[in-house]
Amino acid sequence: MIDRLIDPASREPVLRTLYGHLRFAECCAIVGLNDSGKTTLLGLAQQPDVVARFGPPDIGAAAGRRLFVHVDCNLLAAASEHDMYAVMAQATLLAARRAGLGPAAERAADLAQHALFPATTPVLAAVALESLVAQLVEADGLSLVYLFDEFDALYRRIEPRAALVLRAIHNRVGPALSYVLALEQPLRRAHSGQPGEAAEFEELFTTTSFTLPPLDPEDAAAFVVRYVESRQVAAPTSLAERVAALTGGHPGLLWATCAAAARLAPRLADTADELEAQLVTAPEVVAECENVWLRLAAEERAAVEALRHGHGPASALASELRDRGLLEGTGGRLAIPLLERYLTQAGDDEPAGLRVDATTGQVVIDGAPLRAQLGPTEFRLLQVLAERPGALVTKDEVVRLVWPGEARINGVDDARIDKLVDRVRSKIEPDPKNPRFLVTVRGMGYRLLTAPER
Repeated sequence: MIDRLIDPASREPVLRTLYGHLRFAECCAIVGLNDSGKTTLLGLAQQPDVVARFGPPDIGAAAGRRLFVHVDCNLLAAASEHDMYAVMAQATLLAARRAGLGPAAERAADLAQHALFPATTPVLAAVALESLVAQLVEADGLSLVYLFDEFDALYRRIEPRAALVLRAIHNRVGPALSYVLALEQPLRRAHSGQPGEAAEFEELFTTTSFTLPPLDPEDAAAFVVRYVESRQVAAPTSLAERVAALTGGHPGLLWATCAAAARLAPRLADTADELEAQLVTAPEVVAECENVWLRLAAEERAAVEALRHGHGPASALASELRDRGLLEGTGGRLAIPLLERYLTQAGDDEPAGLRVDATTGQVVIDGAPLRAQLGPTEFRLLQVLAERPGALVTKDEVVRLVWPGEARINGVDDARIDKLVDRVRSKIEPDPKNPRFLVTVRGMGYRLLTAPER
């Protein structure tokens, strides 16, 4: 969805960088904080008037034969590899129809109907998707640009072979196909598998990854003015400048703070200090700060906290976070004052450790929801251990409580238990080889340290 309050000119540098890569059919990855405007950027990038305004002359001239295909990875939250191919195919057909490429779209639809959707295995579905893309490129003379929005969650879950299929399709059609990925963290850290498993896919983005920074102060203030005018809010004269400063230009926080200002409009003070005091505690602002903070990876939050408290030298991770607009300068100062206030007021209240909520099925580690999805048996193991935090749970008890349907205890051998423990550790432990939470009591069983021992 394109945010109508975002002026395309405010994203001119990023759009020009993107079109510069697409001009040569290069794949690229755009990395930005959660709610930093990646979806809006992908929406803008497809618009013919935006292409003409910010793209090189030759990319604008070829716009009629370039098909932008938006793939919303939110639709693939619990999807299989086969589903990914099907969603890509459907998005391709929809884009062709919207672009007025009727004959090409219908030929592609016929191929998809007879080959892709009936495919019963991921391999057959992958072959069918490749055939569909090849037809549009080779028979219809189109260039395809796949815009993958919210790619992180999909990439953490899919098998490496799915990423390699995307690479294989790219290899076949070459300069007529580009992938654009919108990510919350660099691609090399987004995959949950072993390093190198999808190296051939990641090679496509090695030199073409760039960050989506926050809006600069002038553009952020202009956003506030447009919001106030669109809502016909009687706002203090200092609102636009003050909100731009408080949010650090982060689009999601701009929206949340403007929404709070609209609700509080009759009571908003015109002095900077009083205005800030009323906005920083607004539930809309607190919720968005929490959203931005908890969507950071655990190691990113740890790096920020270390720098905020004066511990540890600057790191490559901290440098990445500066590029994304979270940190400023060379120290640990946050570039978003609202987020700094949130962490000061609320962040320190969240106890470190692991919490298992049997009611919601949620696992929280160091204040952040677990990002890797647990299977039913994996969650049951954690639930059983969490009912007796810190206490020994024997292997016999694990078998009886995790696999209650087993007729005999010896129906579940040690290898099966060990594999389950290994899977859970791979999802909850920062370093599975040196577990903080799920520890083994040799020869006896396991303990769950919800508040890890130091």
